[in-house]
Amino acid sequence: MHDTASSCAWRNFRRPRLGHFEHQGRINFTELLGYGLDGIVWKINVDDCAYALKVFWDNHPPKDTRYWAVQRECQNASLLEKMRFAIENSSESIWLHPQPKTFRDALLSLHAFSDEGRSRQLYRNTPGAIQYNTAPHLRKCYGWIMISGKELCALPSKVRTLEAQVDGVVREISPKEDYHAIAYEYVPNIRCTLSTEIMQAQLDFFGSPGSAWYRCEWRIGKVPESWWIWRILYALGMPHGFQVFTDKDMQERWHRNHKFTIHCRLT
Repeated sequence: MHDTASSCAWRNFRRPRLGHFEHQGRINFTELLGYGLDGIVWKINVDDCAYALKVFWDNHPPKDTRYWAVQRECQNASLLEKMRFAIENSSESIWLHPQPKTFRDALLSLHAFSDEGRSRQLYRNTPGAIQYNTAPHLRKCYGWIMISGKELCALPSKVRTLEAQVDGVVREISPKEDYHAIAYEYVPNIRCTLSTEIMQAQLDFFGSPGSAWYRCEWRIGKVPESWWIWRILYALGMPHGFQVFTDKDMQERWHRNHKFTIHCRLT
């Protein structure tokens, strides 16, 4: 467990930082899993362990209105690891708002995972409060790393994708640049390993602290599954690359997405 995940004071939730991916051996790229607007995903082997490595196209903050994908994903992954750590290492249950409907409700539910929130237990006596003693199965994140564009360009053709056009946007890897990447747990054959109950538990878990869902598909024939990407919606000092909304906009946007998340049921 990286020190950044175990730092669960509220100030750390307000400024989530993902730890570095620590490894000793050489990174071996074994399979191209897919790509999208934000980046490319490879299966890699390091020290006899398999990981999913997502390499991001943009190695600098975009100059237009687009968000910086690696920054947002690092923050989201850091928050998830903190929430997981809080649940697994808390001596008390974590209690969340039963039906968060406002921006404030979402913030307070997220706050419940922090050191201060677990001590306060704001929703412990709230009728219908959601109790967490164990975290649902979530794909583990191992941290960020820099990857050389020269190394990516030298990969064998069967695992190399250096240029792609996604939604009319051309994305490419340059041998003269270095790129940000995030290492995740590699989950093989996801259709078979994730049951309806597990996926529903994940949806409910993400819905409780307040999140917005985005649907995307990797543009490659070998990975037809849809991937659901989430991000916590809160405006605590939005860094460069984020679109800033007013409190009213944030509440309305979060509430619309939250209705879908809470009430969706898998069949």
